[in-house]
Amino acid sequence: MTLSESGPRLLLATDGSPGSAVAEDYAFALARSWGASLTVMNVLESPPGLDPENPVNQLYLTELMKQATSELVALKARAVDRGISVHTRIATGVPSEEVLSVATGEIRI
Repeated sequence: MTLSESGPRLLLATDGSPGSAVAEDYAFALARSWGASLTVMNVLESPPGLDPENPVNQLYLTELMKQATSELVALKARAVDRGISVHTRIATGVPSEEVLSVATGEIRI
């Protein structure tokens, strides 16, 4: 959680797995009880050295983007239904590095 002029903010990194659904419920509960806004991010895993211009890799990343977008749209709707202010973000790269960059404020949300 970070605090800003606009109040508390939470970051939820999700991959759409069953385990992330548990984290989603927890994040929703925290956001509601704290009156926090929620940023939900998904990282399209792109290991170092993956050539994004390669046609096969483009298909891979396009499919990941479609799936992540669909999942985030549904998650955002669930959050809004609970009265939670939510922002979504999709990044491409190494998931742990991308999440850490957002969490530490290196990348503004």
